[in-house]
Amino acid sequence: MEDQRCRYSCISEEVIPFLCDLMESLNSRFRGEIVSVILFGSAARGEFIKGKSDVDIIVICSTRDSNMKNKIKKFVGREILRLSKIYDMNFENTFHFHKVFPIGFISRFVLCQPCIVLGKQELDKDFRVRILSKTVAREGIVISGENIIPEFEKIELRYYDRVLKLIASIFVPLVKKFNTLGIFIRKTEAE
Repeated sequence: MEDQRCRYSCISEEVIPFLCDLMESLNSRFRGEIVSVILFGSAARGEFIKGKSDVDIIVICSTRDSNMKNKIKKFVGREILRLSKIYDMNFENTFHFHKVFPIGFISRFVLCQPCIVLGKQELDKDFRVRILSKTVAREGIVISGENIIPEFEKIELRYYDRVLKLIASIFVPLVKKFNTLGIFIRKTEAE
């Protein structure tokens, strides 16, 4: 894997001050809880388009405690919206703070949330991470903490992950398209 320092040059310039403030807030609020924060997607590839793109972040924490992980996720969601206003990123229109399809297993798709938060021991247990593992391994950039990207290279997709990935590739674009019409989605406030 290439040197992490070289990869920072790929991050879209307009996102860097936003990410610095986000990491400062996150690390000061949850000192000792955060193991690693990984940026991937358009911002990591240098293809970020202000007003159209979002930032894709995975936060790895030291705990398996679901209450702490929820606190971190809610905090990151609030901070993204707060900093979006300061840096005029327009994330309130590019992030979707909602559950997709409140129907059975599909309601578990949290692909449109501002970040994924999980414990280090849970990497291969979370289907979202398994689905995104090769993307994170290929383009992920550690913006805070330990470099655990090599762990993503080891994650294997299970059969049902492939099915869920196929379903997501069909439904998520539809959800995003119809979001403006209020179809399929019930937006909720980022707490």
